[in-house]
Amino acid sequence: VGSVPALAMVEMSADGEDPLLVPEAVSPAEEFSLLEPLLNEPLKAGSSYFLINQRWYVEWLQWVGAPSVQSPQMRPADPPLELDEIGESGWTLVDTPPTARRTRQRTGSWTKDRPGQIDNVPLLEENSSTAIKKTLDQLNDYRIISEGAWNLLFGWYGGGPPIKRRAITRPGGSVQVELF
Repeated sequence: VGSVPALAMVEMSADGEDPLLVPEAVSPAEEFSLLEPLLNEPLKAGSSYFLINQRWYVEWLQWVGAPSVQSPQMRPADPPLELDEIGESGWTLVDTPPTARRTRQRTGSWTKDRPGQIDNVPLLEENSSTAIKKTLDQLNDYRIISEGAWNLLFGWYGGGPPIKRRAITRPGGSVQVELF
């Protein structure tokens, strides 16, 4: 059974409306385990969501070792990378006796150090703090995350600016985040 991290008060939430409780500094694996359920929640009409820069989000996924980016940071240990001394293939996973191989242990993330502050400026129209560019593509430029997920990330990393949107019910009954 996992423990709940201690909470620390942050003065205001990202939207400046409510006080916000966020966990104190935690390990990358703990960040992922706290956020994963929030990132997988279905959209709910009337709820608030935030856009987050996809580039920053991928850097965060790499930092926490999310399986979707295949970064081993703080994840269960994989077999060590081993040098195949017979071939010239470089570092490979091989099945040879320990006496016939050299190993190097994985230390930290292969792909990324801890990301800096969230940077949503590239998503915004020039000289605007809320209007997003009309040319943005959800798969390449941004990710939509719940308010709870944003509040945790914003509490840990700061930055912004926050780009808050509401989910609406479309005429066919589907729910989507209203971007413009």
